[in-house]
Amino acid sequence: MQRQNRLRKKNEFRAVFKKGEGSRRGAVFMKFIPLGDGEVPRAGIVVGKRVAKQATRRNRVKRLIGEAMRQELPKLRPVDIVLVALPGAERAGLGDIQEILRTLFRKASLYEEHERRTTNS
Repeated sequence: MQRQNRLRKKNEFRAVFKKGEGSRRGAVFMKFIPLGDGEVPRAGIVVGKRVAKQATRRNRVKRLIGEAMRQELPKLRPVDIVLVALPGAERAGLGDIQEILRTLFRKASLYEEHERRTTNS
């Protein structure tokens, strides 16, 4: 993900966790808050030790979620999102995570209007 599309500061994560709406699907939990027009969608990823004890495995999960998110970001309306990997995410592949994210984003109506029309036809 590009730098402009990442949540980086502790207070940015905290704001999403405090004010955001949540949804869970499979091994990923999502919190999000809508932003104003003219803003770009941003995302942060959290992978705790409950997912995997070894840092290399946690980093792999983070990279997979980041890649799936990078592909979906251009389709999203302005929103701050925090994705939290849950136990079981370590066993998921890129395709699994992509499908989980698409389902979460559709359920929360986070896609831009033109994207919703094309997926419904």
